[in-house]
Amino acid sequence: MRDSFAIGILSAIALSFMLWLAWTQRERVLPGHNDFIQLYTGARLAFTGELYDRARVTEVQQEAVGVTGEAWRYTRLPYYAGLLWPLGLLPYRAAYGVWQVLSIGALAGFAALWRPPRLGLTVLFTLLSLPVFAGLMNGQDLSFVLLWLALAARWHKSGRPFWAGVALALCASKFHLFVLLPVWIVGQRAWRLAAGLACGGAALVVLSFAVGGVDWPVDYWRVLADPAIHPDPGTMPNLHGLMSFWPAVRWLEWPAAALTVGAVWRVARRGDFDTALAATLAGGLLVSYHSYLPDCGVLLPAALVVLSTTASAWLRVLAMFLLTPVAYFLLVQKSAVAALIPAAVLALVVVMALEVKSYTATSGEA
Repeated sequence: MRDSFAIGILSAIALSFMLWLAWTQRERVLPGHNDFIQLYTGARLAFTGELYDRARVTEVQQEAVGVTGEAWRYTRLPYYAGLLWPLGLLPYRAAYGVWQVLSIGALAGFAALWRPPRLGLTVLFTLLSLPVFAGLMNGQDLSFVLLWLALAARWHKSGRPFWAGVALALCASKFHLFVLLPVWIVGQRAWRLAAGLACGGAALVVLSFAVGGVDWPVDYWRVLADPAIHPDPGTMPNLHGLMSFWPAVRWLEWPAAALTVGAVWRVARRGDFDTALAATLAGGLLVSYHSYLPDCGVLLPAALVVLSTTASAWLRVLAMFLLTPVAYFLLVQKSAVAALIPAAVLALVVVMALEVKSYTATSGEA
């Protein structure tokens, strides 16, 4: 009872702090002058074949929102614009309000579904997560990614690995954070989950061609290759950001990526489902080329698993560090202290690989 009361008080304090931070950004948050602009633009241009046309994107944003910018070009896959198409039928402010209500609902769904740890601690650390609230304030879709992850984990544990894979396919909205999923799947021998992921992914590809037209892969590649959508690498919580502080040794990014992949493979082969997923999420963030503060939200479920299951003092310290707002205030300083975040995530993955206990998994779905 005392623990529950203390967690409730701390949760209320954490929520009050995050609401205060949001209020300090109210001139940007309340009118929706944030990344929701690009999502709304995609919804408006769905099925037109003009999703990645710079001139049309600018025109739509000026007409619907009154502001535009390079940072708000549509950078998601076409299927996502199709899913958001109903929002494009609404005026911008109404669509933004609906989006934020849905985002908060998705975050509540994550907190209700994710285990371990128990509900109270999950709620507390969710409310303490600066990346999660940065995602909400920026009008991003991180809350939905967390919900799909929680659904995938819940369905896998309840003996429905195929549907867990389908849920994971929906994380394609931020596919760059999940490039190590194949390592996890092969290491865990999660073949039925892989089948669900493949079927879900195939459906999204078909929808992408329906929404974006036959030329969308070429147009999308041009958007991703534009340096304008990858500003300030020093604030990226990944290996690319880590090495940006030492240009002379930028080549170390590749060996560090190889080390990350090897560590995730070891955890996937020897660890249980939760531990392997935690390492995959942390490792995926590290090897992503494009990621910023809100993307660190995938560390929330990863660190919760580590904190709840490890007996290693080192891992507990690293997990606690990555669960607190302090870590992410360092990330946005645009100085060398920002390198502490990717360095801590790399240390987390490597120590997980060193500490993981042997786990016999002839099939991760048996």
